[in-house]
Amino acid sequence: MINFLNNCLNVRSEMRVGKRLAKVDEQLEAVEFINTVKSIYGLSYRELSQILDIPESLLCRYANGDLLP
Repeated sequence: MINFLNNCLNVRSEMRVGKRLAKVDEQLEAVEFINTVKSIYGLSYRELSQILDIPESLLCRYANGDLLP
């Protein structure tokens, strides 16, 4: 019975880790998207922030990887 409970706890823990990794992956894709759009269209952070309606300082932190969206 104890082994069964331990296995259940391990599965739940792995599920939480899996969900967190999926979220981080999604956030990193958003950072890549920001940088790709900026590069392809030759936009400044100011121009892109106006288009996306995100403060320029926040957009810069996202693009530099200092903060994840």
